[in-house]
Amino acid sequence: MTASSRERLQSLGIALASIGGVIIADVGGLLVYANDEVRRLMRRQLSPRLTWERFGADLRLRHSDGNPLPLEQAPLSRALRGETVVDGLLQIANPDGGDLYVSWTASPAKDEKGDVFGAISILRDATERVEAERQQARAAEMLRAANQRLIVSALAAEDTAEREQERRKDVESQQQERGRLLDDVQRLADASDRRAAQLMAVIHNMVDAVFVYDAGGRVSLTNEAGMSLLAMAGSGAAEPALPGFPAGLPARHLDGKPILPEEAPLARALKGEPVEKDDMVIAGPDAGRDVYVRLSAAPIKDESGIVMGAVVVVRDLTEIMELDRLKDQFIVTAAHELKTPVTAIKGYAQLLLKRSQEGVGPQAIKALQAINRQSDRISGLVNDLLDISRLTTGRMEMVTERVNLSELAEEVVDRMALTTTNHHIRVVKAEPVVVKGDKERLGEVLTNLIDNAIKFSPKGGPYQGRIDVAVDIAGDEAVVSVKDYGVGIPKEKQHRIFQSFYRAHAGTPFDFGGIGVGLFISKEIVTRHGGRMWFESEEGKGSTFYFSVPIGKSRRRSRRTDAGAK
Repeated sequence: MTASSRERLQSLGIALASIGGVIIADVGGLLVYANDEVRRLMRRQLSPRLTWERFGADLRLRHSDGNPLPLEQAPLSRALRGETVVDGLLQIANPDGGDLYVSWTASPAKDEKGDVFGAISILRDATERVEAERQQARAAEMLRAANQRLIVSALAAEDTAEREQERRKDVESQQQERGRLLDDVQRLADASDRRAAQLMAVIHNMVDAVFVYDAGGRVSLTNEAGMSLLAMAGSGAAEPALPGFPAGLPARHLDGKPILPEEAPLARALKGEPVEKDDMVIAGPDAGRDVYVRLSAAPIKDESGIVMGAVVVVRDLTEIMELDRLKDQFIVTAAHELKTPVTAIKGYAQLLLKRSQEGVGPQAIKALQAINRQSDRISGLVNDLLDISRLTTGRMEMVTERVNLSELAEEVVDRMALTTTNHHIRVVKAEPVVVKGDKERLGEVLTNLIDNAIKFSPKGGPYQGRIDVAVDIAGDEAVVSVKDYGVGIPKEKQHRIFQSFYRAHAGTPFDFGGIGVGLFISKEIVTRHGGRMWFESEEGKGSTFYFSVPIGKSRRRSRRTDAGAK
């Protein structure tokens, strides 16, 4: 499974976190996301690299009638095989010995080719609902038993006064029992009404717009956020527009292509297909501007599985998109404005350094060298900001050519060795392999990894700042690794290491500056080459960062060919 697929699964989990407990697994069964609601429901802590097989076995799943449920029949297992499970009612054994009933919905996550690359499941606590249904069933059974006793008493009644009196006592007792049962039923009905009122209050106070449709596609319920969204989208009076939303408003994909009627989330949900995190742009004839939204839709089914309607949840992303646009615009403008003066400063500093023979004093030379180094640092920051902008706006271009990774590693190591006198950088293994990619960008990735290894490695000790670079072949991938023996990364910070603007050592004695985008940019570059990036690290013992690039048989150079070439 690719890192981009795993990130897509994690993004889905974050988008669905407000609905209930969310568990997401990749196609290999590794749990890649679980929100706090899952931990609260399950009363369990989820360890890193936890598999669904291990976690599901610990739950000791059962059907709602108490019979054991094999793990391969669990909703998440079925979703990983491509099935969709809606509102499956299951029992889960809690660590304290109690039982928890959950309504479990699961569906596969598929790529553009229809291949399953993971599964998403949503869990909701159904314990109160099950208990209410059981109480209703007991009340109904007691009511039926009371009626049966009345019939038996009436048939068995005799004309004697004594038996008539006994019969009347029985009738009175049964009537009292029936009254108590009716009171119980009324209390259950009142509790159900209160739950419904609470649910309506939650829906009407949600920030996201909620639309509930009947089987014919007409809105039967919406909240205040939904009415506001319709008005903002330019529908004029919101009420008449409800039956057609969103089909009644012009809608298009983020790339500008119109959304066909059969592609609309509502149409898909009414066919029984759940839709998650579908971004689009909508605008009415009087809107005056585009409205960016993210839709999730799900079918509403009866007990027999027939679709009775659908619910659509819409989140307004307009302000977020506008802020992102302004942020990107600011970053590009600031970076370009900084680039010109920094280039001029560096040029003059280098010119004066070249003329150091013409009477420039030692102190002045040191100052010029400092100016030159700091100019390089600012240039690096400017280039990082520009790369961030290109990545987020999709404008980073790749120049594809044949790249010999072993030769590239040697070049980068030779260049980086000139930047430090306290570290020993070497290529410990160089499998001859040629890949298709952007040589400059791949060199940028390797440079960044070696630069980090230099920055966070000791300048003494048993390894004397040793840094090992290797190029290897693993199946259909060329794998490049950079190993250091430095300070390592704290375990609790490792899950965020590839996030933009995140610095794991900020505020510690190992805070060496920077803006925390190098690893983010490197991972994006590798991902755009169809590869992946990962690492191994232990605090105090160093880190090893890896990245891979796919290769084909025709691109792999044999040792014999290389030997002949020499």
